Amino acid sequence: PSCRRPRSLNPCRGMHRPAPAVLGGSFDPPHLGHTLIPTYLLARGLCERVLVAPTWSHPFAKKMTPFAERMALTRLAMAVHGERVEVSDVEARLAASRGDGPSYSYDLLRAVAQEHPEFQVRLVIGSDITLRGELERWHRYEDVAAEFTPIVVPRMGFAEPEQVALPEISSTAIRGWLARFDAADARAALAA
Repeated sequence: PSCRRPRSLNPCRGMHRPAPAVLGGSFDPPHLGHTLIPTYLLARGLCERVLVAPTWSHPFAKKMTPFAERMALTRLAMAVHGERVEVSDVEARLAASRGDGPSYSYDLLRAVAQEHPEFQVRLVIGSDITLRGELERWHRYEDVAAEFTPIVVPRMGFAEPEQVALPEISSTAIRGWLARFDAADARAALAA
């Protein structure tokens, strides 16, 4: 087995191939919470490697900073992890082959699985996604869940407090503080 836990507690039970986790997202901008997700996954033995994939275009038409900028910032944020965490441009390659269509997690996961057939690819999502019912809005969500067994990371407000191991922060909040940088409260929040 790829995890070093007692069989009864082993989240990788039954998997015979190494299990990389795919963490997709806008990363607009990447922040400490994003950087700590791979730490959490690797420390808990939930995967052996993490592939971080900034999305090319948001399927729900969310406006984002240009891909190249988000990619560069995400690489800087994840550099602390070394070789066990890879920031991939797979979404840019998929966009080049499909045209202007939206990025879908299913397509991303299939592409990663095809590039790495030796791996049992898994999706990383926050408990907020599952508890809000957002997963059901995703393109081919049943296939995503069936083929790429999600690893659900407990988030504040969407899990029991004792399960939450990561700080509560969001890119949306950071963008809001940056937009109001002249305000003392925004600068204080960014400094915290």
